[in-house]
Amino acid sequence: MDVTDEDEVVRFYAKDAGGGKISELLLVIGGNDNTLISIRGLIDPENIGKITGTLNIEVNTGDSGEKEKK
Repeated sequence: MDVTDEDEVVRFYAKDAGGGKISELLLVIGGNDNTLISIRGLIDPENIGKITGTLNIEVNTGDSGEKEKK
């Protein structure tokens, strides 16, 4: 999933743990400053959706290339 702001792109990469859960989440943030964040553990994808929803940002899920305002 890609999240794009004016001068910054955040890419989410996830490792499937089965049962609809994620075992590792990698966030790559590019812009004026670059950042790499690795989160390990049993993660529920619905919690990630709640976080992006509160940020009021455009989310590109990669399915159709269209951006959806969250």
